[in-house]
Amino acid sequence: MLSEQEQLQIRLLSDNELYPQAIELIQGLGRALPQTQINGLLNVSLGDTYDHLKRFVKRQQGRSTWAARDRHIPDFYKKFSEKLLRLEKEYVPLVTKLRPEQVSPVDLQAIRMALSRELIQHILAENTYKAAVTGFQAGPDENHAREQRAQNGRGESRR
Repeated sequence: MLSEQEQLQIRLLSDNELYPQAIELIQGLGRALPQTQINGLLNVSLGDTYDHLKRFVKRQQGRSTWAARDRHIPDFYKKFSEKLLRLEKEYVPLVTKLRPEQVSPVDLQAIRMALSRELIQHILAENTYKAAVTGFQAGPDENHAREQRAQNGRGESRR
């Protein structure tokens, strides 16, 4: 179980370290991620263990069945995997040093997951912002065509 001090440290890291990293990660992608990818990542982080989250990320990164328009997704998962490693090496020790006793494996998993969830929530917000800005900059005609392709289900405009 996380102490008040640990929760406070996680919130401070979230605001000061993880938020800027999420911005950098999403802005470094050519396009916004599909909402299904972000929702899937968030759902795994909310319902599973840290180890399962890492397996999910590795599996998504290694997938070779991405559509042409989604070729940026494996790059996202590669960079996200690097962020998870950084969490483990740099930020988890900052949280665990607050404990007078040794951290149990269960508590260590909880700390890793809490930090990961914070990062994922920032990624979700930044991705939503990027998609909205990109859609706004595209103009109404292109947005209408994009909506038509989505409704069509094949990524093609109906003529």
